[in-house]
Amino acid sequence: MLIFWSLLALMAIIKGFEVAYAWQYMRVGEVALFECLKYKKFIVSAAIALLLYTAVALLGEMSLSIIIIVDLATLCMLVSLTDIKYKQIPNILVFLLLLTQLLMLFYQQGLGGLENVWWCMVVLMVTISLSLLFKGQIGMGDVKLLAVMCITLGLSRLIWLIIVALLIAFVIGLYMMIFQKKSIKTEMAFAPFLTLSLLVNLIVGGL
Repeated sequence: MLIFWSLLALMAIIKGFEVAYAWQYMRVGEVALFECLKYKKFIVSAAIALLLYTAVALLGEMSLSIIIIVDLATLCMLVSLTDIKYKQIPNILVFLLLLTQLLMLFYQQGLGGLENVWWCMVVLMVTISLSLLFKGQIGMGDVKLLAVMCITLGLSRLIWLIIVALLIAFVIGLYMMIFQKKSIKTEMAFAPFLTLSLLVNLIVGGL
């Protein structure tokens, strides 16, 4: 039990780092991670995350399943903002997501979680190959994010998530071409579509 609550506290601290870092990144670009310790948003965000995780854990009978998805969804929202503004997904945010997802995965599944890690590596290699094949049209930030998301979702659910994200991107792209006179070559951030797809899947299918 002590390990469980310690893990929740660590998760909340990391979430505080994520929010504070994303906030500063949106304002000034790259910042040192530990500079976030001095920002009020770090303390406030960590406190809110701890309260949220505690409530979810108590309601869910000490299960991490919902917390894992909450952690993933909130991080996807943060990187969507940076992707929209700078067309970049900060490596630090992806690393922090990787850290939290691995911690919760191995806490729940032990060595059984290695299967998801294996598929994460497969997704990473495939998407890097696709990025090279299409000459960078698939950004490396998206490549890393997709690989980490595979840890949480598994391969089959990740594939479905990508299909829905591509459909959303197609519809929005079509709208922009028809009503905003955008070119077919107009670059669009992909992380927001992944986030929308994740939320749609949560609402419709519960993942």
